[in-house]
Amino acid sequence: MYMTSEEICKEYRTAKNKANQIKILAELNLCRTSEIIRILQEGGIPVGSRTKGTLKNEILISGEPSPEQFPAQNPESAPPDWKTSLKTVTERIVELKLIRDNAEKELAEIYQTLGALCGKS
Repeated sequence: MYMTSEEICKEYRTAKNKANQIKILAELNLCRTSEIIRILQEGGIPVGSRTKGTLKNEILISGEPSPEQFPAQNPESAPPDWKTSLKTVTERIVELKLIRDNAEKELAEIYQTLGALCGKS
């Protein structure tokens, strides 16, 4: 936190767009909007109830999902072959990097050849 709780509460109280101010305060303090809401509530500032509709609006404003929206996943729900899939993707990334490197070398050779041809004219 870069701002004190008192500063956060003051900035929120004086803001014209309170919902947007929560997001701004979170960005300024490098924290989640839920942390700013907690600080405001501890400071005695009512910040709306966290009903499903309000929560949805908060997510739209803040751009961050809530814990209620994405409950902890059961490790058993992961596909059984995820390690194989990860290995396949990793191998493909390495393969594509090699292709890119070779293409960059060919392009450098083409530029060199063109430069030599243009220099002789």
